[in-house]
Amino acid sequence: MSHMTRNAVNSWLIGLAISLTATMVTAGEASMQAGRYTVVAAVATAAQADPLQTMVTIRFPEPHITTVGDAVRYLLRHSGYHLAEPEAVDPAMAGLLDHLLPKVHRHLGPITLQNMLSTLAGTAYQIVVDPVNRLIAFDLVPAYQPMELRPSGLKPAHTVPACTTKTEPGERHESSA
Repeated sequence: MSHMTRNAVNSWLIGLAISLTATMVTAGEASMQAGRYTVVAAVATAAQADPLQTMVTIRFPEPHITTVGDAVRYLLRHSGYHLAEPEAVDPAMAGLLDHLLPKVHRHLGPITLQNMLSTLAGTAYQIVVDPVNRLIAFDLVPAYQPMELRPSGLKPAHTVPACTTKTEPGERHESSA
């Protein structure tokens, strides 16, 4: 092969390599040729855009993680988020964090990090996310708050009718209804 032909082939190969790795813009969205037949969108994944949407499978280390608070801090280590100080938010959060981690929660996933945090907190709490400061907190759901802290008109989660008359064993109580 002559020197001239070799240069032409090399130039052609370099051009081909550049065209295969060049970024293309199609219909307003950037995409990139990743292989001969593969084009990938050049956008962040859901987990990259919102770290709480990362799919997680975890087994909490037995001797070191004993409370819900330990588990939440362990989960958040590499997420970019931190647990808010309990004193700065809902006072009930401190009680939640001190609860022993249930055995059934020692191995969780695969679910999103946000769903895992909600699972650890349980149904009595809702997760509160501060995306500006990257803080996570938990608020007690209104139905589980003490009566004096509930918004007016909110009924308790479960009610038990009060008994107003005492019936001795063997007596029958007649209803006035």
